[in-house]
Amino acid sequence: MSLRWTAIVAMVAAGAALPLGGAYADEQEESHEKNVKLSELPAAVKDTILHASGGAQITKLESEMENGKPIYEAHFQPEKGAPFVVKVDQKGKLISKEAEKEREKNEK
Repeated sequence: MSLRWTAIVAMVAAGAALPLGGAYADEQEESHEKNVKLSELPAAVKDTILHASGGAQITKLESEMENGKPIYEAHFQPEKGAPFVVKVDQKGKLISKEAEKEREKNEK
């Protein structure tokens, strides 16, 4: 293969990889989780999380961006039973409530 064809193939391969890199960067930005405190949450979010807890201890609170909107995730450890996770949108709407094991399985 001539040097010219080698250069063309290399440019095409590099150009094809650009969209993949951009998609990966968007995915990384979207899934970036940040630890937060209960006192930092919007009132509606805090109320929903406390109501969903059923008295379970909050072990972790996080905020992240999904589809350009803030989502809040609360991890709980009940006195009896399995740990669970609650997702709430910025307006305090409960998005999901699932066992920690189920959530981990769904993320894989």
